Amino acid sequence: MSDIAGTTESILDIVKGVDAKTIMLPEFQRDFRWELNQTCDLFDSLIQDIFIGAIIYGRPSFAISLREIDNRPRKVKGKRQPLEIYSYSNDQIKHKREVEHLRIVLDGQQRITSIYRAVKGMDRIYLVLNNDLYEKEIPKPGDVSLEEIYSHIDIEDNRQAISVLLSDVYDQEVNDLEAEYLNKKFDNSYYGIHLQENSDELTIQKCQKIYRMAVRKMRDIFKESKMVSYYLLDMKLNKFCTFFERSNSRGIQLNFTDILAAKLYQGFNLRKEVEIFETQNPTIKVNREILIRALAYITCIEKELPNSIEKDFILSKLEHQDFTKYWQQVCNLYLETIHYLNKIYWIVSQDWMPSENMCIPRSVEKC
Repeated sequence: MSDIAGTTESILDIVKGVDAKTIMLPEFQRDFRWELNQTCDLFDSLIQDIFIGAIIYGRPSFAISLREIDNRPRKVKGKRQPLEIYSYSNDQIKHKREVEHLRIVLDGQQRITSIYRAVKGMDRIYLVLNNDLYEKEIPKPGDVSLEEIYSHIDIEDNRQAISVLLSDVYDQEVNDLEAEYLNKKFDNSYYGIHLQENSDELTIQKCQKIYRMAVRKMRDIFKESKMVSYYLLDMKLNKFCTFFERSNSRGIQLNFTDILAAKLYQGFNLRKEVEIFETQNPTIKVNREILIRALAYITCIEKELPNSIEKDFILSKLEHQDFTKYWQQVCNLYLETIHYLNKIYWIVSQDWMPSENMCIPRSVEKC
């Protein structure tokens, strides 16, 4: 396909993109859910050069609200702070896309977030080396791979083997830390403290050297340009919508109303308004798609546009001002229509309604 490009990037590329907010998530994406053991498996695969699946990015060409990658603490008392939402107009999206190279994550949020959190230290993930390395002759860095000297990835600092905190590797890369500083990092680890209490200076120095070598090798993996595969989809609004309608990750189905909510977010919080309507009318089974299509039809009448309730028209033509103006009116008409159909015994309940689209012409007739 001419609008899809496949390539690779490094772990550091991902971290830099997240920090610069040139890698972001659509506002409607589900929350980060991976457990720490899944992050361990991910880095274990990266070290062993096992394919972790391709990331799919999109380059939006339309107004949309985006949110940052989850950098919040995992466990907090009380309610977690919401992630910040950024709403961009068509012109702002065009600038960020063409000048800042904005990419939004369509598939791969869990992997990208796990990588980012481990590298930046929100999650403490350790590279644990084989516990007998210091007993052997230290290999030259060029003669051995990281895969050959590491044991596993863990969420705890190991007391029986040299462990490297992944965020310390990032610290070394960003700040170009001296050997002396890295030695202190090792000395402050559980295993380093154990050695200082139970081993001679020569053994400690040997382990410090192995630790520094592991840091350098993990840093090389962070910098490897072909570490993570991704596809970049250059898509228009209708393709963007179709992608999510046909994606069904872990049973979570999205449709065009989710994309519409992200587009309108800055001027009209569609999800919040639907929740308010549902709370106020607990006996009604609210179909937000019917409300939106009815609003589209009324907007066409008011603006003397060709009548349309199709998703392409709704996504491309309706703005937050239309929802601000007509939303309450549509909600009232929807309620009146349901009650009217019950009153004249056309339906016994909403469950008996042959098609909820029948509400639209009746609502418009009342309008």
